[in-house]
Amino acid sequence: MSADLSGVRAAALDALGRAVAVKAQELRTEIVEQLSQPGRGQTYGRHTASAPGDPPAVDTGRLRQSIVALKVERYRWRVGTNVDYALALEFGTRHIAARPFVRPAAEKVRSRG
Repeated sequence: MSADLSGVRAAALDALGRAVAVKAQELRTEIVEQLSQPGRGQTYGRHTASAPGDPPAVDTGRLRQSIVALKVERYRWRVGTNVDYALALEFGTRHIAARPFVRPAAEKVRSRG
């Protein structure tokens, strides 16, 4: 007895593609939420900065607006930004402490399963 499982395989691959897309969008949404928290650090004029270890507080909104989820291949997505100062905020520099926003977002999405 033999069975043609090509339809099952195609359906499973389609479901996998949709699941990866959903997770990429969830990550994008969570990063944007991380970047929408009010600052708890120093106040400079009308802007309250983030405290070290907190996600960056919104000043201009440029970083938050730049977060995208892009499909690279059938089962591969890239979630991130092209804003040049994003890495400095995420990991810190010798002049500023880290203000992580991608790693905490990824951990929240990962913990939800």
